[in-house]
Amino acid sequence: MDNDDKFNLDDPGEILSQDDIDSLLLQRFSPEAVEAGRSTRIIGKSTPASTVEVYDFRQPTFMGETEMRRLRLMHEDFIRFLEARLSLFLRKDFSLKMLKLETLSYTRALDTIESPAHLALFRANPLPGIGFLEISPRLALTVASSILGGKGQAPNEARFLTKIEIDLIEEFLFIFLQEWCSQWKFKQHLEPQITGHEVVASVLQICEPDTVLFLLVMEAEVRGCSGQIQVGVPLYMIEPMVRHLKEERRREENFDTGEKVITWRRGYSNLPVTVKASFEVGKMPARNCARWQPGTFIPLDAKALKDVTLWLSNVALFQGEAGVQDGAVAVALKDTIKETSHVR
Repeated sequence: MDNDDKFNLDDPGEILSQDDIDSLLLQRFSPEAVEAGRSTRIIGKSTPASTVEVYDFRQPTFMGETEMRRLRLMHEDFIRFLEARLSLFLRKDFSLKMLKLETLSYTRALDTIESPAHLALFRANPLPGIGFLEISPRLALTVASSILGGKGQAPNEARFLTKIEIDLIEEFLFIFLQEWCSQWKFKQHLEPQITGHEVVASVLQICEPDTVLFLLVMEAEVRGCSGQIQVGVPLYMIEPMVRHLKEERRREENFDTGEKVITWRRGYSNLPVTVKASFEVGKMPARNCARWQPGTFIPLDAKALKDVTLWLSNVALFQGEAGVQDGAVAVALKDTIKETSHVR
């Protein structure tokens, strides 16, 4: 007997037992039904099965899409500059490719580090907190061999680095961190400082287990040897730079809409400006004006010289009074014109 014969769901008078309900739920939400994506019967209607997506709630995201896009573009530039600089340092082609750029918890970040591993702990003064730079041991040994002038061939098996090998690659790691710090457009210069080395990720205690980490994962290749390099820093360590990026974006968005502030520049001081003084003659019959010719005297109103307008580059700016001072004709400024007008 199939399910349609057993359960008549179209009959509103039929009462289902708990076993019948459990059977229907198993039919609807069975893993086979979800994976196959076939139609299942729910309350007498055939509907396509839901698409189930896995979401890990232990992997938080604390930065918006815009900030992550800006950081991704910035780190793509960082990778290009770093490739060229490390190729010059090793005198061999050194390639880098970004694999991931994300935020996740400190505990989850440590779980991604394989053993054996080599981790360099660093600071970016004056920022707070400590970050780590993890490099694949096989890649680190290849770099150490290249620094010594060898062929730079990758070892057959990965192993922990010796003290001498750590000292050899420390300059390589410092160049890496120096380039990473220089990419941040921040008001203060960031100075990298390597504070120590570790070989076991589980013993790292640079922050609390639930601290959110900003993680950059890359794949590097040199002399046919490929390996992973990743930089992890607490989110609060780069928070000032992320805030600076947000302010820059806000300034770009409000560049044309904000009120423009006019500032005085030294170059303005020597610009020639045309200065004019004008006053009203008064009203008179048109027949008198028709008889005007060179040499004609025009009578002025007694108040004409007490209401003089001063113009700067055809812009009326001041009201004044004309007169004589120290034997020279002068205008005494009395008031500023609130609503400026232009000569047409």
